Amino acid sequence: MLKITITCFIATYLSAILFETPPKSAVVASSVSALGYVIYMLLRTLLPDVISYYIGTLCIVLLCEVFARRIKTPATTMLFPALIALVPGIGLYQMMYALAAGNSAYAIDTGMHALMIAGCMALAIATGRMLMILFDKVISFFFTAQS
Repeated sequence: MLKITITCFIATYLSAILFETPPKSAVVASSVSALGYVIYMLLRTLLPDVISYYIGTLCIVLLCEVFARRIKTPATTMLFPALIALVPGIGLYQMMYALAAGNSAYAIDTGMHALMIAGCMALAIATGRMLMILFDKVISFFFTAQS
């Protein structure tokens, strides 16, 4: 598990460099990505694969939002590199390989699974962002001076 976590950190950091993310944001994104991937790996043994991706992505989104406010940078500069580790690239590769080999049934199966994962990741990104907006509204409602 430690080897996978370190590999995830390094891969995310290198992808953050490719996206020209500021160095401080790249380190935070790499740490958040490694933590999110560990959460995904732990949940994968208990829950269905798609739900594990959803919860892992939601954790990454929420942590990126919190840390982005802390270091005063846009959350997307950390979010895009942080999600690299969870992108279902192998499923898409297997789908294309099966199509090239003429195995359309396997291609449809792996392609649909990869699309379900991508859809859950998109839903988790939207859910995380909406939760942060709701949190902001609640905080501003209760902690602003009312005349």
